[in-house]
Amino acid sequence: MGPCRGKGSDEKSLFSTMLDSFEPGDLLLGDAFYTTYFLLCGLQKRGVNVIFEQHGSRKLTTDFRRGQRLGQRDHVIELPKPKKKPSWMSRELTTA
Repeated sequence: MGPCRGKGSDEKSLFSTMLDSFEPGDLLLGDAFYTTYFLLCGLQKRGVNVIFEQHGSRKLTTDFRRGQRLGQRDHVIELPKPKKKPSWMSRELTTA
């Protein structure tokens, strides 16, 4: 449950309130909206497996000739760590 209007009512804010409910071995399936390095890093640190659609901004930069191909339109990619972490994230979560 969360606010329906104003600050903290957007999808990412509401989702962030659920992060502590995930346990090691859980599988999170989400759309491309949630594919951020920092979210993936935090979930990996908790032992949560994730499957997300690739974010549209990465589609032009991903080289599908490299890495592991899973199917016709499925591919494992590696995301480079951004140079700057968000202010809300602890340093411990960025070392996954």
